[in-house]
Amino acid sequence: MRTHNEYHKRWGTGISQSCIEIRSGNVILDGNGHTIDGRGNSHTTAIQVNTSNNSSNIQITNAVITDWYKGIVFQHSEPGKIQNISASSNVYGISIEDSHLVMTKNNRLQNNLVGMKVSDNSIHIELWGNSFSENQVKKL
Repeated sequence: MRTHNEYHKRWGTGISQSCIEIRSGNVILDGNGHTIDGRGNSHTTAIQVNTSNNSSNIQITNAVITDWYKGIVFQHSEPGKIQNISASSNVYGISIEDSHLVMTKNNRLQNNLVGMKVSDNSIHIELWGNSFSENQVKKL
């Protein structure tokens, strides 16, 4: 029988799983320009942020995210920053769900089904200098 880590190393992120999960505050994830490349499996996420109440200061910067269901997802989180991300060939490049005070800055969202999704329950979302190109759905 294989352990979870052995399976993950050999087969990658499984269906309905996240590659990286952030569940607490005061986290800075700097990808340093590296690529987090998925396998195109349904309902996978490259980086999932889902923090409890009173968690804050989540920053995700400088990464290339490709071939995921959701590239980056912020769920139930505040405040946060997504900056200098290149997201392509995902269903959702960036998804902000039920979150508050999230800044997206200088991200490049291209060739996704949806470049960026912001749920109705999210408030105080800032968009600064993001570029959207060749995404299939044109609206937020």
